Amino acid sequence: MPGRSKYDSFVQFFLKRYKNVILKYVSDIIVPSRFDPEDVLQYIGAKILDRLKERDKSPDPIRSPVKYFRRNLKFYCAEYRRLMGYPVAFPTRPYEPGGPDERDAMERTYVYLSNYPDAVDLPAPPEQEPESGKYTILNAVLDSMGSLTSEILRMTIIQDLDRRVAAEVLGIPTIRLTAALKQGMRRIGELLKKRPLFAELLKNPPKPPESGTVYLAAPYTHPSQKVREERLNATYDATYYLVTKGFTVINPLAITAPVAERYCSDVTWQTWSGYSIDLLSRCDGIVVLPLSGWAASVGVYEELNYAVENSMPIGFVDPAEVKALVTPGSGLNDGSPQDAVGGRDPS
Repeated sequence: MPGRSKYDSFVQFFLKRYKNVILKYVSDIIVPSRFDPEDVLQYIGAKILDRLKERDKSPDPIRSPVKYFRRNLKFYCAEYRRLMGYPVAFPTRPYEPGGPDERDAMERTYVYLSNYPDAVDLPAPPEQEPESGKYTILNAVLDSMGSLTSEILRMTIIQDLDRRVAAEVLGIPTIRLTAALKQGMRRIGELLKKRPLFAELLKNPPKPPESGTVYLAAPYTHPSQKVREERLNATYDATYYLVTKGFTVINPLAITAPVAERYCSDVTWQTWSGYSIDLLSRCDGIVVLPLSGWAASVGVYEELNYAVENSMPIGFVDPAEVKALVTPGSGLNDGSPQDAVGGRDPS
């Protein structure tokens, strides 16, 4: 196919021959009411044309273009939906025997969730990086993955950065970032399999509290007394932070933890669940302080489950923001109560 006319002729022939197949994929993968099928056909045609020209210039041209592009149709439709801002679990891109690994070479900004059967579709990344204070369950889940993996997932999922760009920002090799990305997605899949409520909250983000009395949920139980003390102190900081943002705060650990440590040494959720749920039932909403270990906390999970079952507002507060604001001289009275837990100022 040395001439441009032959490229165009092949594209026209191919799209005409497989139009019904493409429309079937459009119906299965793409939201039909939001996209014109003709736009999808034009997109696929442009992809085929570019790929033909690119590969013909390489030492390894496409030997059977009809078979090659027929295998890629489903992938192109899924790719179109993703580029239009809708999350999708991508089908594995077909691998051409003897050819380049296009999936890695293309360095797309998406993650192949189909490679991780336990994972679920995550929300589509916003057009811009979230504003300070807009901390959601997605942020909290990513932060539970560990420092480097968390940062990589945040860049590639929330900020929607190309992996090469993210690797340059972090100053690490792309291959290391890719490995951490795969590990992080696998761990998210494992977490959501154990905590199905988190998957539901990711798909349908809850409305955060706007005012009134909020229940502060945080992990506490741990074999190390030092860790328990650190967690309790963190809830004191978060309580002060939320109070300065205009909320009335119920911090159950401020009561149960000192009493348990002094009198019975039983700090488990099973012992204090009735007391905690009774306090939660008297509140207007719940705010989670996602300290390290929060995703594995039985108490936090059950409190969230109660809040969902009773249609209560649910918010998440950024531990790093709390730490920054409670530092002397940092200015605790900045911001609105809604910004504190990821909501909006109704005024």
